[in-house]
Amino acid sequence: MKCWNKWAIENGLKDGICFIGRFKDEQKGDDVIKKGYSFVTHETITNYYTKHSREWRAFFRLKSLFYKRPTFTYNYKDAYPYFLDRDEDKNEHTIPCIIPNWDHSPRSGRKTHIIHNSTPKYFKQHVEQVLQVVLKKKPENQFIFLKSWNEWAEGNYMEPDLKFGKGYISALKEALKDEF
Repeated sequence: MKCWNKWAIENGLKDGICFIGRFKDEQKGDDVIKKGYSFVTHETITNYYTKHSREWRAFFRLKSLFYKRPTFTYNYKDAYPYFLDRDEDKNEHTIPCIIPNWDHSPRSGRKTHIIHNSTPKYFKQHVEQVLQVVLKKKPENQFIFLKSWNEWAEGNYMEPDLKFGKGYISALKEALKDEF
């Protein structure tokens, strides 16, 4: 990062490059920031599972010693409130992520988490929840990541489809319009 920033500044990029680190599980954003990143983002897809069911995680760890890891499915309306980590995401250097849907099974098989029954209505509520946190930050730190625009292989996309048409795009637009 030091080399890239040096070269960027030498070649006219006044402030250098804004590097964004990623962390998950038991890590903390501050630990990643100390490594030289300007901002951090983190994995929140499994927060519902990990925060909602500690005893299940202990059982799962024991079971995984003997069996293949099973697939876990969650309802989007139950899971999306956990996509936002209020302690971490309120930090000025943390960029939260909005997630329209998730199904990683095409890539990971049975070792996965699937979030189903997502709708534009629930996605809009998720975006509004994230905006409530982000808009309390300094204007220069008001960023949100979208995971993802077109990750069709993981059922995680915003692009129009046959089921909801432009529903997710419209929900995002409405949530942003309501706040601005």
